[in-house]
Amino acid sequence: DYASSVHIAVHPLSCLAITECGLAFAWGLGRDGRLGTGKRQAEILPVQIQSPRRLWVDAAVADQQAALLSDRGEIFAWKTDPTAKDAISSNETAARTIVPERMHTSEPMIAVDAAGGRLVAIGARS
Repeated sequence: DYASSVHIAVHPLSCLAITECGLAFAWGLGRDGRLGTGKRQAEILPVQIQSPRRLWVDAAVADQQAALLSDRGEIFAWKTDPTAKDAISSNETAARTIVPERMHTSEPMIAVDAAGGRLVAIGARS
């Protein structure tokens, strides 16, 4: 139930919420799949983001991309613009994804945020 959210990431076009039990919800303009739900439509009410058996602890929304941080320190991200760059992974793929995909990092992350239109993640040694 999204009424018990403990973290909310806000962007003018979309929002993410993480609940006490580790579920992720998205709402806003869903054009080009920006909500991470696998659909390309607007959602006026929060819709759960399906995930591969992960509990979410943090979220971030940038201009053309968004990310979730799992309780295992994994970053899952999606982007609507194939040219959008992030500061999380050195893997510069041009893929457009509309569902969260795991990003490969050199160490577990402890936080994810958006700055200057890009996603950033903080590792334990950062």
